[in-house]
Amino acid sequence: MTTSVELEFGPGRYRFFLPLKAQIEVERLCGNKAIGTIYDELCGSVGINQESGAALYLPGPARAKDAYEVIRLAAQYGSEGFVAGQRVAVSAIDATRLVDQHVDGRPYAEFMPVAWSTLKALLTGIQLDAPKKKERRKRTSRSNEVKS
Repeated sequence: MTTSVELEFGPGRYRFFLPLKAQIEVERLCGNKAIGTIYDELCGSVGINQESGAALYLPGPARAKDAYEVIRLAAQYGSEGFVAGQRVAVSAIDATRLVDQHVDGRPYAEFMPVAWSTLKALLTGIQLDAPKKKERRKRTSRSNEVKS
């Protein structure tokens, strides 16, 4: 399992990751609110489209400041993205610029799901490989032999 996630954001696809020191910084910048509380508030503001599975913004208790800081620090610590098929490095300055351009003045529907997905990955993890199917053993009705 991993706690980082790659998501479409702004001009490309970026890796979002919050190590412990970034989590502590998010909490401090968001009024000393626990990361779990921020996630709970985001959960109250994001729903899932039943047809596409995409996260959608719903008016709720999540604050823009919280989403801004989660995305900014997670982009910084994710440290990379892909724009027009090219890998790009993401520094602290790049992350701030990216978030300023694609959160500030943008519809909540564009950025709240990114913050929610980032914290969901952090708190629940993401399975990288599909779980292997367990081999079922069948018994024949005529004997106790096991066939695979």
